Amino acid sequence: MCGIVGYSGKRSAQEVLLNGLEKLEYRGYDSAGVALALEGGIHVVKSKGRLEVLRRKLEAENLPESFCGIGHTRWATHGEPSDVNSHPHSTPRVSIVHNGIIENYGPLKADLMAKGVTFESETDTEVLVKLIDYFCCAQPKQSPLAALREALAMVRGSYALGVLFREEPDTIYAVKKESPLIVGWGEGENFVASDMLAGMQPGDKAALLMVHFGTTYDDTRTKTIDAINAKAKEAFPQMEMREAYTSRIVMRRLKARGIEKPNPLEALLKLLGDGYTHVIVQSTNIIEGVEMESLRRDVASVARFFKEIRVGNPLLYSVEDAEAVVDILGAGKPEKGSVVLVGHGTYTPSTATYAMIDYMLKAKGLKNFHVGTIEGYPTFDTMLQQLKDNKTKQVTLVPFMFVAGDHANNDIAVDWKEALEKEGLKVDVRMQGLGEIPAIQQLFIDHAQFMLKHKMVDIMKKKAKYAKDKDK
Repeated sequence: MCGIVGYSGKRSAQEVLLNGLEKLEYRGYDSAGVALALEGGIHVVKSKGRLEVLRRKLEAENLPESFCGIGHTRWATHGEPSDVNSHPHSTPRVSIVHNGIIENYGPLKADLMAKGVTFESETDTEVLVKLIDYFCCAQPKQSPLAALREALAMVRGSYALGVLFREEPDTIYAVKKESPLIVGWGEGENFVASDMLAGMQPGDKAALLMVHFGTTYDDTRTKTIDAINAKAKEAFPQMEMREAYTSRIVMRRLKARGIEKPNPLEALLKLLGDGYTHVIVQSTNIIEGVEMESLRRDVASVARFFKEIRVGNPLLYSVEDAEAVVDILGAGKPEKGSVVLVGHGTYTPSTATYAMIDYMLKAKGLKNFHVGTIEGYPTFDTMLQQLKDNKTKQVTLVPFMFVAGDHANNDIAVDWKEALEKEGLKVDVRMQGLGEIPAIQQLFIDHAQFMLKHKMVDIMKKKAKYAKDKDK
């Protein structure tokens, strides 16, 4: 992955770009570079190595002030780390920064070389900038936008692009397909960047708040909550990492033992008081249920006090999430009998998520897997009927919860176990929360990383815009 940033406005583009690249350096350490719109054309400065090398180069050149430019920090894919392979890639007319992969760069490069176009680097990105430049030259009166469209129509792959044209020195063209790209509008200035952090200004501070239901069991907390907190801290070294619990019962019991855990609102207010301006909130909830509803309400109540605050999705938010979880769980099927995944459940419509998991397991051939919930659907009786239909004799109960806490030790290991034994089944209990599985932990981290790069669309604003456009 690479990081890109672009700026057009009233401030020094060089300083804004360097500040943005500093926040994005975690996305690539191989090289860095900027392209600045100056009188007379586009000036590119780039170098192999960390961002500090680029800073020294820019200081040495002492360039006149620019108010528009693009920048890039590179993780090498096509082409080894070097000055020439660094971004931006440019021609006298066009300069681009790119995050992604141009899959058909080979045939495109061969076609351009046959037309007399020469290349200096080994990168797929240089092919793209030369292709855009070719279309700029092919028709002298063609606009930069038209040339960009023609070029991209020939491209296969994923990309996020910041494009600067000599003919339009105060404009950045931002284009994306699959790769992340954020656009920001300000008063008299505009930004593009790979993620939220790049738009931060000097003095801004970013934090990741991990939110857990919580547990009073020290051993499972170590294996789940503490483990994912450590993984999150490693995955987001550029952000302060903090945590909050949502269960009042858990927090009260821990407090009696001298262990203080803030709730989400308390944690957010503490972040505000400590000067944090940008926050990602990521819970370890399984579904979009009551706990998520409460969390989103807490965030909404303080959102206006932060410059940016975003809430990551629970484990099972999309069909793709469900498929990933099913694949992970299916890899650990027992040698004998059936597996019953026992979720907490909810009275909200999102209890259908559990039914989807049950269906998906069986659709993938895991017909000895069944799902039940303590307080939702599928019910115990629904699950039991499936076991009877399959003539099951042996069952392994597994918590479908982040931690194997009170519900696992009481509802599952006692109540459900005894109820199934009364039906004549041999019952084992696997006291392992989902949060103990590294692949599951990574899915939560992926959700937080996604939210760093994308902003959830306000559906009411989207509907209002749609209606307004239709009225025109």
